[in-house]
Amino acid sequence: MKDNFVHKDIFVGTSGYYFNDWAKNFYPRGLKRDLWLRYYTNFFNSLELNTTFYAIPDVRRMEEMAKKLPEEFNLHIKLPGAITHRRDVSTTEICSIMKNFSDAISPLVEKGIVAGYLAQFPVSFKLNDENLSSLLHIIKISPEPLFVEFRNKNWLDEKIIDIFRENNVGWVIPDAPQIHNLMPDEIVATSDIGY
Repeated sequence: MKDNFVHKDIFVGTSGYYFNDWAKNFYPRGLKRDLWLRYYTNFFNSLELNTTFYAIPDVRRMEEMAKKLPEEFNLHIKLPGAITHRRDVSTTEICSIMKNFSDAISPLVEKGIVAGYLAQFPVSFKLNDENLSSLLHIIKISPEPLFVEFRNKNWLDEKIIDIFRENNVGWVIPDAPQIHNLMPDEIVATSDIGY
């Protein structure tokens, strides 16, 4: 990574790096796709890894990724969508998914570049007793530090903010249009790290 970052406590990155339209706009023409991540680290010192949302990755793929990332890199890994987006999954199944997820990403953890885990909930995930219970279970079994992104604005509630502060869970400040029930971009500090 180039030493062009002004402050070593500020990490800048994108939500993913493997986008076809970047082949013409960001990555040099002709750069092989397996070199994209290494090239990305020349400009950014952080990455939100989204692929883990769609499926639990193969551990060998995570080993290869760990080799490509510099030691001082800051990686946030998104929890599987089966945990955050499906309401038909039992707490026992969630624990099993979390174990498989943790095993798969272990090469990244062992390298020491994982800075946190992101639980991103859909706008349909509204604040109610059932969803709060599900959230508390996820907080309990998730690796740390955990950051939570709500899409629905009714989670912007002092009771929830207090729960986050008590558990040192980071509140994600979204970059979303201010329409309907989407979360506003209000700054809420619940942990030592802003996201």
